[in-house]
Amino acid sequence: MITIESPHSVLVNGSHYGAVCDTIANNPQLASDIQRALVAYDEALRAEHAAQIAALKQTHADALAVEADKAAALKADRAGLQAELDANLAYQAQVLEKAAVVVPEAVESGKFQPVLDLLAFAAKPLADKRRAEEAEKIRALEAEILDRRAKLGL
Repeated sequence: MITIESPHSVLVNGSHYGAVCDTIANNPQLASDIQRALVAYDEALRAEHAAQIAALKQTHADALAVEADKAAALKADRAGLQAELDANLAYQAQVLEKAAVVVPEAVESGKFQPVLDLLAFAAKPLADKRRAEEAEKIRALEAEILDRRAKLGL
């Protein structure tokens, strides 16, 4: 039985005979068997390379999918931030419009309660955001407590 391990290594019945060309030169009667072994070696190499290429293509496709997911998440984050910015700008415009009316009236009348109300109105989103963040922290702590209780069997 002839096995080609590499172009530089031919095994004949488990014995090393040297390189392919040397084996054929020294044993011309093995030429046709060596040729069949070379074809089998070539097919095995091609199959191995095809498998490696397929694995690399899959790795590339997986990495590309991960990056596409990251890009989609970033686009969604950007859209959310843009919406938040647009809302903040609209809110700021609303506050400035009210200030353009309320502040001159307060200066003329000497009654500054409308200005204080406007300041409270302007600070409302910050207070709401702070409350929402605190509520989220409380929910996370409650979930952690439930998880710990479940682990302890309580």
